[in-house]
Amino acid sequence: MSSAKEAVRGILQKLPLPTKKIILFESMPTLTDNTKAVFDEMVRRGWNESYEFVWITSEPVENFADIQIPNVRFVNRADDVQFKKLTFESRMQLMCNEVLVKRTSRQFTMYLAHGCALKDVRGKYELPESIDCALTLSPYLGAYDAQNLGYPAEKMLPLGYPRNDELFGDRLPLQTLFPDAAFQKTIYWMPTYRQHKNGLVHSNISMPILYDEDIAGKINDCAAKNDTLLIVKPHFAQDVSKIKSMELSHLKFIDNDFLNEKSISNYVLLRSVDALLSDYSSVYYDYLLTDKPIGLCWDDFEEYKAREGFLLDPQDIMAGGVKIYTPDDLCAFVESVAKGEDALCEARRAIRDRVHTHADGFSTKRVVDFLEPYLR
Repeated sequence: MSSAKEAVRGILQKLPLPTKKIILFESMPTLTDNTKAVFDEMVRRGWNESYEFVWITSEPVENFADIQIPNVRFVNRADDVQFKKLTFESRMQLMCNEVLVKRTSRQFTMYLAHGCALKDVRGKYELPESIDCALTLSPYLGAYDAQNLGYPAEKMLPLGYPRNDELFGDRLPLQTLFPDAAFQKTIYWMPTYRQHKNGLVHSNISMPILYDEDIAGKINDCAAKNDTLLIVKPHFAQDVSKIKSMELSHLKFIDNDFLNEKSISNYVLLRSVDALLSDYSSVYYDYLLTDKPIGLCWDDFEEYKAREGFLLDPQDIMAGGVKIYTPDDLCAFVESVAKGEDALCEARRAIRDRVHTHADGFSTKRVVDFLEPYLR
């Protein structure tokens, strides 16, 4: 941005320009993550009766024609004129991926985040200091989040992630979601992306451990033998065209469309499984709240570290997860979950207490209670 534009933006942000009773919401994908949890709570409290709720989306607005909530509408991000108009007129902006820039001093903007610090993204994803505050899980992680975002640490709020409230509650009967498989235990596999659709590459592999169909078959056989279902949800940004065609009895690939069809959220499914399988993803932090086993695919650790780098020492902060380097390691993890073993439970609980200020399932309430005075 040119220095002239920055100067104009700085002036506008300080001016008490009039705003309308509009709240902007953003998440990627739309209607997900921390923003969706806050939106739902605001609707439950009836705030949409006094304020217009507007979702900024990159998807066709027709996709949301079935959302029948009063005073809620969707605006495509590509509609530049309407989008900019809304960013000037809105009273509040809530986002967890794309940063909606604060335009005037009468606006309140909050970054709800989509993950806590582990990878080193300094200089790649920055949060303007004009944003009023940002969510984090704890002061411990907040200090690292601030470094990653280039943002003042004193403006990080350790209220917890609203989406994590869904990790507290009853388990779904997963057999009804996967009726064609027989199983007693379930493991949810949520890898982070290695090869982003926009061309960003963090590793030469597209999917950890599953390098070819032979390995997939071996893991499927192991899961079947142990009456365990592996549910795999690749990161939405990951190109998984090579593996999506796999049709196996105990290795099931799902995506956001699957969740929408079943009318469940990602974290409701996550709380319903017996273990998590992931890698360098911040879902590790979230799943600590369930006090269940975690496996971490570590097969491309050195390459990932060299390409991306870590802000925290992963060997320390992720000591609560079983490291998995080979298909045999993965099969051993499946067997341990099937047997009800949990060798790292004490290490995992110690890390949970370090990274979570709140482990109570009331983060959404805390966040919305915090926001309420700014709408008066």
